[in-house]
Amino acid sequence: GIRDLTGDWSSDVWSSDLCPSVEFSPEDGSRTSSDFLYKVVEAVIDSGADIVNIPDTVGYATPNEYGAFIKGIKANVPNINKVIISVHCHNDLGLAVANSLAAVENGAEQIECAVNGLGERAGNAALEEIVMAIKTRHDNFDCYTDIVTEQIKRTSSLVSHMTGVQIQSNKAIVGA
Repeated sequence: GIRDLTGDWSSDVWSSDLCPSVEFSPEDGSRTSSDFLYKVVEAVIDSGADIVNIPDTVGYATPNEYGAFIKGIKANVPNINKVIISVHCHNDLGLAVANSLAAVENGAEQIECAVNGLGERAGNAALEEIVMAIKTRHDNFDCYTDIVTEQIKRTSSLVSHMTGVQIQSNKAIVGA
């Protein structure tokens, strides 16, 4: 949204004709005060956002913490049912995939991830690991993906070739 000169947020500046979807992402959401974040998320939904992305920007959260954090947002933001809850986890502690899956178990509906887990610092949640965990453990995750799993290895190799970032030989799902 755009704040007018009186300081009020205006949703009339978001036109679905010009921008059919608006995603709000609070930087470093997982380390933000929960009460403050609940108020901000409620306000951006009222202003027209239809996706709320909750990032673990520095890859600091653990799966139990992050899952509970998403559950808390669902329980404490009154208008949260009007949006898709998305997550974006960094892998600084090697927990990005686990945190993303814990978020899904607690109500997140979208995961932002990257082929081969590419991203700044230690990377992001690895698409191939998330997709195969959901597919293999469908009994545990109440969600699906339309990703064509037979193309994951080929896509991973292409991304590796194009970026020059080698895939470690023992990497889950796509390693040699």
